[in-house]
Amino acid sequence: MFHDMSLPLVIDVGCGLGVTLIGLAAKANGEEEMIGTTTNNHDLNLNWSKYNYLGSDLSSKAMQWATSLTLRRKLDGRCQFLHASTETVLEYLNRSNSVEVKMILLQFPTPYRLLQEKIDDDDDDDEKSDVRKKNNGCNEKLPLGPDDPSFMANPRILEKIVHLINRRPSSHCNEKEAYLLLQSNCEDVALYIHDYITSKHHLEAIASAVPRLSFNGMTFSSRTKTWLQNHHAKDKNLKRALGQQWSCESMIPIMTETEALCL
Repeated sequence: MFHDMSLPLVIDVGCGLGVTLIGLAAKANGEEEMIGTTTNNHDLNLNWSKYNYLGSDLSSKAMQWATSLTLRRKLDGRCQFLHASTETVLEYLNRSNSVEVKMILLQFPTPYRLLQEKIDDDDDDDEKSDVRKKNNGCNEKLPLGPDDPSFMANPRILEKIVHLINRRPSSHCNEKEAYLLLQSNCEDVALYIHDYITSKHHLEAIASAVPRLSFNGMTFSSRTKTWLQNHHAKDKNLKRALGQQWSCESMIPIMTETEALCL
């Protein structure tokens, strides 16, 4: 599989076309012109040549494309792709005591449905389901909520990610720190994942060199606008994705295809 199986892994779950990993693997091989290269001053000053790269996605066509490009660029000794679910990949890695993980990328997970009205805890399950189904303009193919098994960052998935991040497979572990990189263009989704992980597992959020301290001049997506409208009327002190742990720029030197489309 990898030329050097002893190297720690950078894992991109739900990697799409694998642009980020292919770019990082090319950078690790010393290529100057890479897919999706950014010019930001990146917060994570890592030596990318010290890692192997593993991506997974449920789209067989995306994995075929990524694998084909990796082979053409002769990066397959360092970068591999699997047509598999996120949970399957994480379960396998958690069972393997020899695997050392440096970073897990959770980038732009498909969001769950945005609830248009509050669902009280006292409501029965049938009523909750009816409220979700009646959401105006809602994409019915989206997961019902953050606990939905089809949501790529549901609690089961997050628990497996945290276990891998915290695990040290042997006394010969080379890396002192491991990271989870979260990116989302849905503010409510980003806040949910951040709060779940930091509150339940006491992981430390890294302070960014370029923190987002305000939203002045930003254009919001229609989802975020709706989320703000739904909550501001009820909660004047709504928590926002602002502060030292929220970065204005990508913390790695390669963009995803989502970032490239948004720029």
